[in-house]
Amino acid sequence: MGKQHSGREYSQVRESLQRLATTSIESKNAFYHKGRKAYISDAFSLLTEARLAEYEGIAGERRDRNRVHLSQYFVESYRANYLKHIDAGFYFSLSSPIAKRLYRLVDKKRGGRKSWEVELFSLKSRIPLSDYKYVSKIKEKLAPAHDELTTKGFLKGVSYRQNDAGQEYAAYEITEDFHARRAAVASRSLSADELFCVQRLQAEGMACETAEELVASHGTARIMHYVEALPHQKNIRNPAGWLRKAIENNYELDMPPALFDPTRDELLPPDPEDLRGGETLEADPAKATAAQPLSRLQPDPAAEEVWQGIVAQLEDEENGIDGSSARIWFGDSFGTALLDRTLTVAVPNPFAKEYIETRFASMLEEALTGRLGEDAELEVIVGERVDEHAGRRA
Repeated sequence: MGKQHSGREYSQVRESLQRLATTSIESKNAFYHKGRKAYISDAFSLLTEARLAEYEGIAGERRDRNRVHLSQYFVESYRANYLKHIDAGFYFSLSSPIAKRLYRLVDKKRGGRKSWEVELFSLKSRIPLSDYKYVSKIKEKLAPAHDELTTKGFLKGVSYRQNDAGQEYAAYEITEDFHARRAAVASRSLSADELFCVQRLQAEGMACETAEELVASHGTARIMHYVEALPHQKNIRNPAGWLRKAIENNYELDMPPALFDPTRDELLPPDPEDLRGGETLEADPAKATAAQPLSRLQPDPAAEEVWQGIVAQLEDEENGIDGSSARIWFGDSFGTALLDRTLTVAVPNPFAKEYIETRFASMLEEALTGRLGEDAELEVIVGERVDEHAGRRA
């Protein structure tokens, strides 16, 4: 976001999150839901929750732990790849607020074309500008933004024309270079989860092409494991370089315990013992060798049958899990035990365990109780799959 590490700017980000959580959007057949193929009449917020907590660490330093929940409408639009992507680096390079607003509007409304035309009073309302009565004043206020967008390489030119009714229009022409770059981004066949991983890697300074290669080669689960581990490493001067080496070589790291319990109603500071446990992590990739091997577990046929049935059921449901997410988060999981009505499922790493337990908890619980009864329980553990013969040889 181009923000500095300062108390003032942290405060601004927190206030923005709180405003997003308390701002309601009322849609009267205006918000299109691609998954349902219908227009929505409802009132909703982009964020359903923003919990922000500060506490004092064991060394007396200030720490914080924040949790934000996106609204279901927003999440479903994201999964359906139905959100308009902007060039964030270009957007934050703009200094004029009017130039930023104009860039977002023109880039969206042009719909992939190289030009877009709009009536000036309509444009004034959409940006928006003050309630100017004369076309000449609107042009005057737009001129500095036009100059900046032209200098930065977004606009090739701006021209005006008047129709027979006396209405005046602004015609925006996009540069060939910007158009080609955005078209290339739009044509990439990335799933929503893959795109998110690429963006997270780019945020740490990695080139887009390198990020895409890593996601394609190693999958989103491994990418997010190391992205989430990065803040807990010490003395890393080149985050992008560390991430690339860690992902490519599959470093095994000791991860600190979660600093909050997502099942609790309140955000609380972590236990001091948890913090002490996280202070011993090594930042040097050369030292990041295996600390504790994964448990080697055999699939249990009965547990596998129930688990695979649950995953398949959730994929089939209208508001269940889409196919790409199922492959990413459940592809390497397996049922390892079924005792009474407790199903034990193994996943390949702690990040996958936390993600499945938090993001898919309610759906999994409903599907599990539907198969095993109301008192059924799901236990997710971290372990490595071994087949029956390998287990005997071991």
